[in-house]
Amino acid sequence: MYMGLLTYSIVSVALLPFGSQGKREVAIRPASAESLNHTSNSSQKSYTGAVTDRDLYPCAIAADLVTYHRLRHEPIPRFEEDMVQMAYSLHKYAIVKTPDGGWLLQPGAWNDHNDFAYSNSENTDIKSPKALPSQATLDASHFTRWPLWFTSWAESCLPGSAERKQFDEWRNGLNTQFFHHVVTPPDDSFRLPRLKNFMDGSNGVYRRFYHGSTDKGYGPYELSGTMFYGWWVFLYTPEAKHLYREIESLLPVTKTEEETYTRMGADDLQVRLAAKLNLARQVIPPQDEATEDEKAKWEHGDGKRLQDEIWTGSNAQMVQYRLMVPLHFAFWNKEEQWQKEFADHFQRFAAVGPHDEKANTFDRFHYWYFATRFICLAESTGHSSLIPAGLPTAIEAELKQIWNGENPTVSETGWKEPAFSNFETYLKWKVDLAHQRHGG
Repeated sequence: MYMGLLTYSIVSVALLPFGSQGKREVAIRPASAESLNHTSNSSQKSYTGAVTDRDLYPCAIAADLVTYHRLRHEPIPRFEEDMVQMAYSLHKYAIVKTPDGGWLLQPGAWNDHNDFAYSNSENTDIKSPKALPSQATLDASHFTRWPLWFTSWAESCLPGSAERKQFDEWRNGLNTQFFHHVVTPPDDSFRLPRLKNFMDGSNGVYRRFYHGSTDKGYGPYELSGTMFYGWWVFLYTPEAKHLYREIESLLPVTKTEEETYTRMGADDLQVRLAAKLNLARQVIPPQDEATEDEKAKWEHGDGKRLQDEIWTGSNAQMVQYRLMVPLHFAFWNKEEQWQKEFADHFQRFAAVGPHDEKANTFDRFHYWYFATRFICLAESTGHSSLIPAGLPTAIEAELKQIWNGENPTVSETGWKEPAFSNFETYLKWKVDLAHQRHGG
């Protein structure tokens, strides 16, 4: 059961390097007089203080920067390790294990959020009544990010450390949850795999009226298109690899199938590359090289997006989803021309600098993560010369400001959350709250 808000304390953090003899743990301490000012009241919602993608993106960015410094044998800024630890602690207290070895993130947290008001029904009639869930769980679309985030967090920890093993264990549990409850294999009614809309395996309507009074929302299976971005391949399991090889073997999709898959803005290039992605990062079999057709799709499609100033607007989110698998393919499958194209793009971004961005904070997080994945991939594959001078430190400076500087309010005050001016104090509050809801 997802409990209501309890009296909380701002937590203190006393952290040691990952893999050290000491435990890196967010310390929960009794509520102080100051923290008692923030208590539950009848106006607060089930999702007040819930863990969101907006909380976790900066922690994944920090993890990539930790990895970059470690690869270069450089000192690691303390705040970046603290941010990885924050991701660890948020998951420790927010994850609820399921009987078959999977897990859900804070089931029930979204019970009274409008996006989930019809999620307990598969009725796509826009006039159908609300169908409120008893234990609403996040949608499969948002969860597309977690496999790669777990990659970033795990790789930032020392090999053999308890934290790295735990991140890997959570990723394996996510694999179980995804394939046991979310993925629907082909059947007589639909010849390709599909995704149920929610991570608990329910398949009701998501986000009705999100875009206005005529928006029917996403009916059953209509979030399946997010699978085409390819990010689930970063689960690094035989099931994930097989999923994309299976879809690839069934391409192209028909016009009818497009209605299920293309609504989320994906196409089949990401699927083809995910099916070939060299996860072992060893010798590339000839069948896993990009074909001339795939190179043409890249050149005339998503590759052209790298010529745009993606970092300047809301396109950062969608473009990051589409380009992340091609980015990894460029380095892991040794597509050198693509490596150069990504490097040229980030060179233009570095010339402007993160401080000149016009996008909002959440859009910036999407783009920064795209950039830090490039930095890690280039550094780890022996292509550090492709990393624009000053790019890592520029992102680092902006991230540090958002983490522990003075900023406009970063919390969701519209969700009845207290006002916090940086993510450090905001996420400490969320860790404490998750701990309380977890059972203290």
